[in-house]
Amino acid sequence: MFAKEVARRIKGSDYALLIACAYIAFMTWGGGFSGSMPLLAATPGNPVAHLMVSESNPQGIIPAVSTLFSGYNIFITLSLVICLPFITYMMMPKNGETKSIDPKLIAPDPTFDKKLDKDATLAEKMEESRFLAYTIGALGYSYLGMYFYKNGFNLTINNVNLIFLITGIVLHGSPMAYMRAIINATRSTAGILVQFPFYAGVQLMMEHSGLGGLITEFFINVANKDSFPLLTFF
Repeated sequence: MFAKEVARRIKGSDYALLIACAYIAFMTWGGGFSGSMPLLAATPGNPVAHLMVSESNPQGIIPAVSTLFSGYNIFITLSLVICLPFITYMMMPKNGETKSIDPKLIAPDPTFDKKLDKDATLAEKMEESRFLAYTIGALGYSYLGMYFYKNGFNLTINNVNLIFLITGIVLHGSPMAYMRAIINATRSTAGILVQFPFYAGVQLMMEHSGLGGLITEFFINVANKDSFPLLTFF
């Protein structure tokens, strides 16, 4: 989606390079608030919490301060943010080798910005209402404010999902505008969405075949307390 938007705004841009840049940026997602694994580990009652229960950690959770905000993660993520733009710059095609895309293929969906009919029902008006979007945002942010006030800045997968949800609704201006944006986004990412169930299947086969255990044992045996976080990250 980002590549499409840039291609719309910058005529003659190399679309293949834009796609590559979008995927390269994906390298940093696990080091931020989109990283599902560190957020899940910080969520009470997560599927592997019972494996980490101890006297000092009765809930079996790993707070985000030990993962997302650790020195290792911040250093690696910042290094990627600084280095990746230079790598993509060196990937830029030479003059005459630019591969542009047909503007018709990335034209905006005319149904995206919907205008209400004069005879729209009350429900339709509410769906397109900025007032409803801002009310949802106010309620959501109020809850988050109280949660963080009582629990400190304790990020979990649940409150991060809520942050993204209400922020998306507020920025799009209405609940239905947000829904249309999701529909538009899934058209571009359908191939990726289909891949992830297969990834889960591969993971399950690795677990039950014993291959996953062998790989884990290998890295445990070659790592020490200093190198293990780095090996785990990569």
